[in-house]
Parts: sequence; C-alpha cells; structure tokens
Amino acid sequence: MINYLKKILFLKIIIVSILFSAAVLYENAGGERLTILVILFFLYVLNGIIRLKLQHKKNLYISSYIFDIVIIFLLENNSRFMINYFIHSIYLILILEVTLTLKRKNGIIIGSITAFISLIKYFFLIYYDTSVTYISEMLFFMLVNIFILVVSNFAHKTREEKEEKDKIYKELLKAHKKLKEYTEEVERLSKTEERNRIARDIHDDLGHNMTALIMKLEMTEHILEEDIEEAKNLLYSSKEMARKGLRDIRNVVETLRRVDINNLKEIDNLIKEFSDHTNVKIYSQIDCSKIALTEEIEETLYKLIKESLTNSVRHGLASEINIEIKCTDKGIGFNIKDNGIGAVQIKKGYGIRGMKERIEKLEGEISFKSNDGFEIKGFIPGEVKE
Repeated sequence: MINYLKKILFLKIIIVSILFSAAVLYENAGGERLTILVILFFLYVLNGIIRLKLQHKKNLYISSYIFDIVIIFLLENNSRFMINYFIHSIYLILILEVTLTLKRKNGIIIGSITAFISLIKYFFLIYYDTSVTYISEMLFFMLVNIFILVVSNFAHKTREEKEEKDKIYKELLKAHKKLKEYTEEVERLSKTEERNRIARDIHDDLGHNMTALIMKLEMTEHILEEDIEEAKNLLYSSKEMARKGLRDIRNVVETLRRVDINNLKEIDNLIKEFSDHTNVKIYSQIDCSKIALTEEIEETLYKLIKESLTNSVRHGLASEINIEIKCTDKGIGFNIKDNGIGAVQIKKGYGIRGMKERIEKLEGEISFKSNDGFEIKGFIPGEVKE
C-alpha cells in the first residue's frame, strides 16, 4: 500500500508542477503575488508528502485532504483572473487522488466536497455576469467532476476486489498447504498403524501355531520309542499344522485377511483345536447368544483369546485355562485365567502390547494379573448391535 501511495504522490507532483508552472506563466505573476503562489504551492506539495506518514492516523489523514482543498482554493483566489484554468485543474487531480487512495465512502465524500468548492468561483462569476459561456463552462466542469468521481470510484472498487481476491487466494494457498501436510501426516500414521496391525497379526498367528507345533513335536519325541504309530500320526498332524500356519502367514501378508467370525463360533473352533493340539484343558463360557457383535469386536476377541492361549502355554506352562465372555447392552466383559506358573513381574512384550492396543482402540479397558497363574480381565463398552 505504501508503494502504491508513493507512486500516486510522485505522479501527482509532476502533473501539478506542470500545471502550476503553466498557471504562473499564464498569470505573468511577479512580486508579492508570485511569492504567495509559490508558498501555497510548496505547502500543497509538502502536505502530500507528510500525508504518507499519517496512514495509520485516520482523522489526520482525512484532514490533510481538507487542507489540500483550502490551499487550492487560496491559490485560485490569489489569481488575477476569476478562473485560472490551470489552477482550477488541480481540483480535478485532487478528486482523482482522494477516490483512489481513501476508502470508497470517504473518497466519495471528500471528492464531492472538492467538486462543490471548485464551482464556488463559477457561482460568483455567473452571479456578476450571467452568460451562456460561463454557465456552459460551469456545467462542463461539473460533468467532468462527476465523471472523474464515477470512473475513479469504479477503478477503486475494482482494485479493492482484486486485493480481496489476492487475499483469498493466498489464504487458499495456505489452507491447501496445511491440508496437504495434514493429508501426508494422516497417510503416514495410517501406514504406521497398518504396519503395526500386520505385525500383530503375524505375531499372533505365527506364535500361536508355532507354540502348538512345538508341543506336538515334544509329545512326538516322548512317545517315539514307545508308540511308533502314534508318533507318526503326531508327525503327520504337525506337518499339516505347519502348512496351515504358512498359509495363514501368507494370507496376512499378501491380502491382510480379516478373520471371519460368525457370532463367536470361530472362537469355539479355536479353543477345541488348540486343546486337541496341546492337551490343555480349556473351559469356556461365552454368553453372547442374544447380541450381535460388530465385526471389529469379534475379531478383537478372537485375537485376544488366541494370544492368551498361546501365552498361557508358552510362558505359563498351564494345563488348564478358563475363558469367560459376557455380553450385555452396555458392552462386553471378558476374563481369561490359567493355572500356570505366573510371573513375579509382568513383562509387557509384543503380545501383551498388541492386546492392549486392540482393546484401547475400542476405548475399552484391559488389565493383567499374575497370582496363582495368569489372569487377563477387561471390558469393551458400547459396541454391540441390538
């Protein structure tokens, strides 16, 4: 804005200097009158320069234009002619300046005052000599004033609209940049979350299958010399289990398969299969027959029980595991307890962290306790479908 005002001031000084020089030559002014005219013109130019420093002082800034009107009026009154057209033209320059530099409302008001003041001498001229020539001149200058007011006001409005568009464009660019950064951050977090989910799935599936496979192989080793046929059956079963585990891992990595659980029936199959492979007694009580769970909750419960069974056998060396799941209209409560060796200090390894992450993602609670075995207890709120 400052550069814009400086350009207008520089251009105005050049134009009014030319007009003032022409006016002095036209006047053939000299002596005291010339001194007065030069002083008034100097004050007019100086006032324009000072005005640049008053941009943030609204009242003084507008008042400086009123001072310009007074100076031009005094210049014209010190002319030896009733109308000096060169000096009179400075009114037109002022009208153009105020409509371009002030806000539109203020510009129109000051411009209208300037136009009215510029016609005062014509009123006196016509009062003393009512001729068609003077009336025509007054009407001509009046139309020129109106034309300048309208055109400059339109130009000012166009400039304001352009500035507003530029401002909106810059804000849109800034918003676009922030949106792009936010999108990239969301994408990065989504990738991280997906990697963590895949890692949990691989850990849960592979760990579960490998635990059962190791126990089968250990059982095979114990009975190898006593019952060769049973050992062969166990080896065959172990081979099938290894193949199944490999298929599960490939499904997780290649297709990010979600476990298809139909009203928790798959959990019953998981418990039965795990018990058959490990000879661990598993007692389950699942009371969710009257409530349809969401797919995310069903998968979370499945993964939770699968990891719990694996940890009970692998780390706790448990021979019995009790599973209880109770569903109400407020949510799902679960309790999984084994008779294993427990732990003096619970280490939050990858398996426990994975269970905690899954439950907390559903805004649930989960706790781990090691006393006469290992116990997992928790609650998932409000995620049931009536």
